[in-house]
Amino acid sequence: MLARTGSYLPYIIAAATASYASPAGAATSNGLVTLLSILCFLFATGIVLLLFRKKASAAAVQYEIPLVPHAEEIVEGAKDAIFVIQESGEILSTNPSAERLFGFAFGEVQGKSIAALIPPPARGRKRANYIHDSEGRELFGVRKSGARFPLDISLSPLAGPGPKRFSVIVRDRSERNRAELEIQEQQRFAASVVEHMPALLVVVDHEGRILRFNRACEDMTQFSEGEIRGQYLWQAVASPDAMDKAEAEARELLAGDFPSRSESVWCLRDNSLRTIAWTHNALRDEYGRVTHIISIGIDATTRLQLEERRRESEALSAAGRVAGGVAHDFNNLLTAITGYSGLVLGNLADEDPVRGDIEEIKRASDRGASITRQLLTFSGKHPRKPQVVDLNQTVRGVERLLRVMAGDNVHVDLSLEPNLPAVMGDPQQLEEAIMQLAANAKDAMKQGGTLQVQTGVRSLNRTRTDARPPLGPGDYVTVSVVDTGAGIAPEALPHLFEPFFTTKDHPRAKGMGLAIVYGIVRQAGGSIVVHSVPKFGSTFRLFLPLAPNQKIHREEESPADQAQQGDETVLLAIESDPARQKLRDALEPAGYSVLEARSALQALEIAHKSPHMIHLLIADVILPRMGGLDLAASIRDNRPAIRVLFASARSEEEIAKQGVPPSTVIRLDGAPDDRALLRRVRDTLAAEQPL
Repeated sequence: MLARTGSYLPYIIAAATASYASPAGAATSNGLVTLLSILCFLFATGIVLLLFRKKASAAAVQYEIPLVPHAEEIVEGAKDAIFVIQESGEILSTNPSAERLFGFAFGEVQGKSIAALIPPPARGRKRANYIHDSEGRELFGVRKSGARFPLDISLSPLAGPGPKRFSVIVRDRSERNRAELEIQEQQRFAASVVEHMPALLVVVDHEGRILRFNRACEDMTQFSEGEIRGQYLWQAVASPDAMDKAEAEARELLAGDFPSRSESVWCLRDNSLRTIAWTHNALRDEYGRVTHIISIGIDATTRLQLEERRRESEALSAAGRVAGGVAHDFNNLLTAITGYSGLVLGNLADEDPVRGDIEEIKRASDRGASITRQLLTFSGKHPRKPQVVDLNQTVRGVERLLRVMAGDNVHVDLSLEPNLPAVMGDPQQLEEAIMQLAANAKDAMKQGGTLQVQTGVRSLNRTRTDARPPLGPGDYVTVSVVDTGAGIAPEALPHLFEPFFTTKDHPRAKGMGLAIVYGIVRQAGGSIVVHSVPKFGSTFRLFLPLAPNQKIHREEESPADQAQQGDETVLLAIESDPARQKLRDALEPAGYSVLEARSALQALEIAHKSPHMIHLLIADVILPRMGGLDLAASIRDNRPAIRVLFASARSEEEIAKQGVPPSTVIRLDGAPDDRALLRRVRDTLAAEQPL
């Protein structure tokens, strides 16, 4: 209608002008009337146009009204705080959420800088950034009460004419931060549990590569997680002999069809082997494919050793029962043979040609009777007369026989503990056990050597799995027979106490000697521990329980002193015999197994050949042909986990020239304090990293 009315307007004006200029002429009054009419028409036309324009404007407003309430509802109902600000930061408008979040009414912040809502220390630094930075970032806001709170800010420029304006969207991060902190704390707790759990934890990916190797694994293997991560499980720690089997088992696990439990053998950094019992769990994707394997393991070596010792003990007991039964029946036959052969000999003249045959029968029956007595001793069925026995007196009683048996090329050394508690046993059987061990030691030293017989006391605070049978905690009297002979091959150690087992090539060797010793000790309620290194001798240590009402005589010990005991193996590389013996005499009563070397070359050979784990090396600072520091470095090539202490009576200047840290040196001048020595040993063994 506006367009249409406007199109007629020129014609209306033209018609009015033509009438005003008519040639017929008109009176002046008529002209004025006409002019007034035209003016009135124009005024009326303007009024009409104005009315139409108002209607058109109203129509336009009516067209936009449905959009404005919709946008306002979005802004008004938004949970986030929304501001509209000028480029200078002046606040133009806010929504209700902004007022609730900051605690200010709109009238209190209208026209003020938005920097007033930022903590004072950050206002100068943030002012130039929060306007121009369109990326979301975290800041801190300040409420009307002055309380600070974390927030996210997102700024966006607003399009349109006029001064540049920005929309500012603010979100309170307090709850989100609390939730994130709680999740982080839970993650830290879970990581701490995994890190400090005593069980082994290994996580591998779908290819078998190690992703997680917890601290218990590191402590056992002496490999760090950084060294192991990314390697295939079967290549990282599996025993070389079992690598193919370990890979096959791992492939089976990753294929998804696997047992929930298994056992494997790990090879540690020092090349010792440990058997691990595992429990496995698989993580799968939405298609059921294995993505990760989580394995939790425990060191089953001790348990398996106990089971093996128990099986050995049961086998020996079964053999003893069989041998005892056979020996009993055979002994009855031999008694008849011996008796009747004696009767026949009594009726024969000396020159009788049959007499020689009968005498041979009697000698054979006597030898058979000796064997049956040995079998009965092994089986525990030989009659015995247990009584209170002083083992020091027992050793002194056989000293002369020991020296005669040893001969000229074997030196016999007795080291007897004073105030030794008594034990219960058959004195004759205990003498036989000592003599049998000494005879074996003599046979092992064909080129001569040293035979030591020692007595002592031991207090065990945990089960010794290397004893046969396994030895529980308690107080014991010990008798040790130590030689410097050929030693025992590792493969022979498990069979030492079996009847008729022998490593000797002598035709008279029957293989009953150690079986008899085992039977005597077992009858007395004790156990035997064997420690041997090929070419460096053997130690047989008998543990016997104290007789009733007997106690170990010891000085007052504090709990700290008692804590210095251990059952680890120590290698002494000390040139001086008295100094080495002094250290050995301090270590062995505290429960340590001691290996001895007089030179660096001997120590290297022992470290190379010993089947046992060696926990600590105590070496002379200066040894022939090699210093103690070089010796320690050489041994660590194959036994990287070994701890090291040095011993010396030399001056501090001489020690310093060797590059040995003073903190690692045990002074040998004077009489070393046994308690201080044991504390040094215990602290060194307990250190997280080898010294």
